[in-house]
Amino acid sequence: MEKALAKQLDRIRKAADKGGFDKALSLADEVMSQYPGSKELISERLRALMHCRPWSDVLQQLKQAAARFELVDLLLADSRDMLRHLFVDNAPFRGALLDYLMNIQAFDQITYLIRDLEEAERIRMVESWSALADEIQDEAVATSWRVAAGLGWMVTGHHDRAWEMWQGALRRDPRFLKKIMALCNRLPDFDLSSLHNRLRIIRLIVAAGKRDESLSLLQALGAEKPENALQILIEIPEIMGEDVVERDVCQLRFNLACQLADRELMGNVIADMLQLDEADLFAFQKQALVNLEDRQFKRYVLLQIGELYIRKGLWEPAALLLESLHQEDEHPEVVALMEHVLDNYPILPHLHLTVAQFQVRNNYKENALRHLTLIKEVGEFTNQIRELLEPSLAESFDSDYADFLFDILPQDSSLAALLALRMTADADSVEESFYERVLIKAPQLDRPPFWLMALAEVCRLSGKRDESVAHVAELLQRFPELSPEALRIAEYLTEIPGHFQPLAKAIAENLDQMEPRDLWLIVKRQCEKAFPAIATQPVVKSEDRDTTITDQGQKDDKSPFSKGLNEITSFVSEGEMQAAAQMAERLAERYPDRFRIVLSCLERFREDDSNRILWDKCRLNILIRAEAYDEAAQAGQEILMGPVPQDQLASIQQLVAFAHEGRGQHGEALKFFCLSSKNPRFYSANKTHLIRLLFPHHKEMVNEVLQVIMLHKDTASWQRVLSSWERNEPKDKEERRRWQMRFAQHARDPEALIEVAKWALAEGRVKDGSTALSQLNLKTNGLESALQDLVNSVKSKNPQDIQAGFVLGRYFLVHEEIPKSVTAFRELVSRAPEAAPRLFEYLKKFLDVHREHQGNVRLFGLLIRVGLDLNYMDECVAALNALGSEDRLGALTLADGITRVMLKPGSSPAALVALMELFSNWGAHDRVVDLAMNGQFGRTDVERRVAILEKALDDSHHGERAQLALATLHFSIQQFDACRSALSLIQDDDVRSQALELYNKLVERFPKDASLVREAAWASWLNGRYDEAVRHFTLLFDLGDPIAAVEAYAALAEREVPVSFSDLLERTGIHHIEALRQLRVVYGRIREMDLLRWERQGGPIPAESLEWLLSVGQLKRFHQLFEKMRSFVDRHLGERLQALYLAAQGKPYFGAMRLAQGAHDVVLKRSLLASCGMHEAALLIRDDNHITPLWLKREFLNNYGQPKWINMQVTHAQSARTEYSERSQMRGQESAS
Repeated sequence: MEKALAKQLDRIRKAADKGGFDKALSLADEVMSQYPGSKELISERLRALMHCRPWSDVLQQLKQAAARFELVDLLLADSRDMLRHLFVDNAPFRGALLDYLMNIQAFDQITYLIRDLEEAERIRMVESWSALADEIQDEAVATSWRVAAGLGWMVTGHHDRAWEMWQGALRRDPRFLKKIMALCNRLPDFDLSSLHNRLRIIRLIVAAGKRDESLSLLQALGAEKPENALQILIEIPEIMGEDVVERDVCQLRFNLACQLADRELMGNVIADMLQLDEADLFAFQKQALVNLEDRQFKRYVLLQIGELYIRKGLWEPAALLLESLHQEDEHPEVVALMEHVLDNYPILPHLHLTVAQFQVRNNYKENALRHLTLIKEVGEFTNQIRELLEPSLAESFDSDYADFLFDILPQDSSLAALLALRMTADADSVEESFYERVLIKAPQLDRPPFWLMALAEVCRLSGKRDESVAHVAELLQRFPELSPEALRIAEYLTEIPGHFQPLAKAIAENLDQMEPRDLWLIVKRQCEKAFPAIATQPVVKSEDRDTTITDQGQKDDKSPFSKGLNEITSFVSEGEMQAAAQMAERLAERYPDRFRIVLSCLERFREDDSNRILWDKCRLNILIRAEAYDEAAQAGQEILMGPVPQDQLASIQQLVAFAHEGRGQHGEALKFFCLSSKNPRFYSANKTHLIRLLFPHHKEMVNEVLQVIMLHKDTASWQRVLSSWERNEPKDKEERRRWQMRFAQHARDPEALIEVAKWALAEGRVKDGSTALSQLNLKTNGLESALQDLVNSVKSKNPQDIQAGFVLGRYFLVHEEIPKSVTAFRELVSRAPEAAPRLFEYLKKFLDVHREHQGNVRLFGLLIRVGLDLNYMDECVAALNALGSEDRLGALTLADGITRVMLKPGSSPAALVALMELFSNWGAHDRVVDLAMNGQFGRTDVERRVAILEKALDDSHHGERAQLALATLHFSIQQFDACRSALSLIQDDDVRSQALELYNKLVERFPKDASLVREAAWASWLNGRYDEAVRHFTLLFDLGDPIAAVEAYAALAEREVPVSFSDLLERTGIHHIEALRQLRVVYGRIREMDLLRWERQGGPIPAESLEWLLSVGQLKRFHQLFEKMRSFVDRHLGERLQALYLAAQGKPYFGAMRLAQGAHDVVLKRSLLASCGMHEAALLIRDDNHITPLWLKREFLNNYGQPKWINMQVTHAQSARTEYSERSQMRGQESAS
């Protein structure tokens, strides 16, 4: 079978190669029934069809074959060229083929067809598809066109527009996803390993509604490498659109941000989680607690989630989160957020205790007591408060802590007695209220010794001497072994005149058991004498003990302390001053009772002025750690009064602030913290102190604190200060608002600026609101919704405001949301046209600076659109040139718009010439010609325009139109010879018809030029302007040129203008036979023009021209034209033309049968019947309405048989005639020889 098929194919190819395409087609048809699925046979049949059949037959075969085979495999080499020309030149064929391929969704074959087109033709075609997709009402059909348009844009290199079309198609019909994916895989220049392209594929999946799949792909893509995760986080708002704040999308973004461990990115993600419910937020919280390892990043993430809880009013979940975080990381920011929670939701005792523990450990006494006071009535926390405060009091006694602890301790507590003793140790007197508190707290019977001592001391200080004496006497009588502890109280009592008999009696009774006996004896004598002021040796002071210890330490040169001093000296001698200072601080910290020895050692080194500030800082650090706050504060003041290097000033001020804070002088501490915080290095360490110490007792420092925070643009601290201010001073609302506005303008904090804008708009101050928006940092993410709301508010209040709308457009532009930006700017210009100049300058500078957007068609389109409205023609041409250097195809898509506007009256001639030159450089000669023909140039740059048009003459497609444009230009500058020379080079009939007006103008100037009048006459005739043509031909007939006169006579006679044939012969002097021969040629030209005009313009059917085609034997062309005209031809004329066509094919009988039932010309009927040999039947027809009887058909069949046998008889007769003539020639040659 294969050999038989190969043999048949060889026969078909040989016939086709010799030009016998009809024969090749008939052979292919015969074989097709045997091998209907042969691709090679279909290819050969297509080849023959394209050469000898109308396009409808080609289309039918393509439809049958395209469903089974690819066109690229099906078409032979010459068939491909013919198909390309047919596809480009024949609009009905192109439309029908594309419509079929769309129906079967053969997009690959569409790609093959448009790849062979010229670049400009491809763009125009794809643009028409895009427009058609928007116009079609049937969604299914429109979606197919969108897919095809996307494919077309991809082939032409406009990838962004391609993806837009595909996404639009998938939103309407997700079933196209697999097909589009397959198309992407088959595109030769589509790299699936590129991150950019993979994200585009995922966008298509999102558009198809497959959200879960897209999120899974994004997660897997981000996990490959950090660069992918970063790019996904940047693009995901655009990919997911409004769904970016949904739970699953937030989960993906959260995972990627955790992978990158980037605070800024995570902040943007968490900011979009505000709308999630508590359960979702808890899931994110749990994930962060379990999975994050970086301690700082983990703290940041959990704090951000905690702030989300707070913003949603979920105080208890926020508290639980912060408590869990605090167990792992006791950072000040965690505690600060806890305080913020408690300020708004104070009924969380556990959290109060946690915050208080931190405050106590870090010596933030006022805040600690504030929180402890709120929970002191809760019994379950009493023991925990004791465990918190007792160690602190043991390390460093604080009267406020002691007073608080005294209140919460139970009655009869020995610790309460000790606290009372310690609180009164250095006091000169106590208030009556304190005495009453101690009396209430003390046991009434069998008081322990510490209570007796406490009562004695409190009574003495409150002026109740007799009660104090009684308590001391009881102590000595019941607990004489504790007499040394009571000695000091007794000595103080005896210094006051009074009655001391109970005390003297107690001493006398227990003197032998009391220590030191000598001193008590002196006290006894003083009591007995009741004499004032017995001088006793005071207790040795701590400094004396320090000195003693120091002396002993200095004597022991081998002690670790002495070795440390020696190391300090060694470092100094080696010039390692920084190491010496650090060693001194460590030594003083290790031996706190000997810190003064270290200080005395440092005094020796301070004599060196070059390192004085180093030793001063070391000294301050040692004093502060030793809690010698007064001395440290005084030393710091002295240092600051002298010369301090500028780079060390902030650190000294910070140390002085710590010293004042230790002294309890929080106002002074705040002052120095503010001074130190002006240096960014120290601000982060100081800001917690600034916030904590400001309220409620130092409101007067609020301006200084806010100035410092504003200097560093610290939004979080700023909000906490304002919250604390509002809590403590609610009435200062206006002052807080003014500060908020100042901060927003200085720090350009987005949230603050938006709040300021809202305040201003709420109060009707539109200008202030717009000004606040203009100061936003547009690189901040997540502002879109708020910005749009504010811009809408501004528009409603003042439609002419341009600032707010300008900010919105710039925001989208900065975030590379180009379509949204262009939409915002267009809306702004349409609402407020005065914004156009500013927008034009901004876009121009933006595109100059941001080179990455040099190829963005949308931005340049907006720039050019605005520039055209402003009549900035030269700048628009320059912008189009800049775009073309990056994206030639994109620039060409804008060319129609700029051309249309610049062709309007009033445009700059210089800009038009520049645009012409630009198009010429791009090779877009069709646009060059359009501008040259339609632009109003005047006499601007004539030589330059001539050069541009001469360059276009070489274009194979548009060279003729360029000749016409050049001729028009020469005419406008009165170079008539050059004009006529250019016109003479035009060969294309369509272009010559377009030159009609120019010909008419030339005829008006040169009416005696026969050749010129002749061209004008025929151009008028071709365009169907017969009155004008008759006028020209009349003039031409009178000019006397013989050839022109014959043409004029024929044209005038065709239009039934009275003209004499004898006059023609007389004027031309030619023989009448020759004249008739020439007229026949001219009439043929007239018929050709009629047919050409119908193909170009339509109109009445040129029946005479069609019959002329049959008369001259152009049957193929007649068939092609008649197929095109079939739907426009009435039945009567159609039957007549078909009958004539059959007769011309040698089938007069079939022609006669076509006319059998119609009212046709009797002469034609008789002629057709007679040519069949049916003379009797022909004579029976009497008039036009005579109907040929049906029996004639039967008679014809009886006499001549079936048509196929008739054809065989005719063939046989022709063969016999040929054989007879050959034999006759041979006989003649023989007789001649």
